[in-house]
Amino acid sequence: MVEEYREFVREMREKKLAPNLPQVKALFLGWFEPLKKAIGNKKQKLQMSRKQKAIYGFYVDMLLADKMAVIVMHKIMALMAVGNETGCVTLVQAVFQIGSAIEHALPK
Repeated sequence: MVEEYREFVREMREKKLAPNLPQVKALFLGWFEPLKKAIGNKKQKLQMSRKQKAIYGFYVDMLLADKMAVIVMHKIMALMAVGNETGCVTLVQAVFQIGSAIEHALPK
């Protein structure tokens, strides 16, 4: 999916077709680069204690920011699609789903 988004972003920029995209793809296109940069910046600035590094460091270092961005976008959109009547998703639910997806995406 990461490569697909990279290619998609490149094509849309070259052809200047971004305004003609379907709504969801337009949202993803608008979210992907900023989210990837934010995750990358946060990973660089992350200062963990020894205990935190032992617990979380493995996960933080194993996936690139672009893969994490794709996982976050897809999980949040999936949760919103099946959300409750208020159109909201609880933070706990989102964190659990994203964390679980990241664990499954880690190289074995």
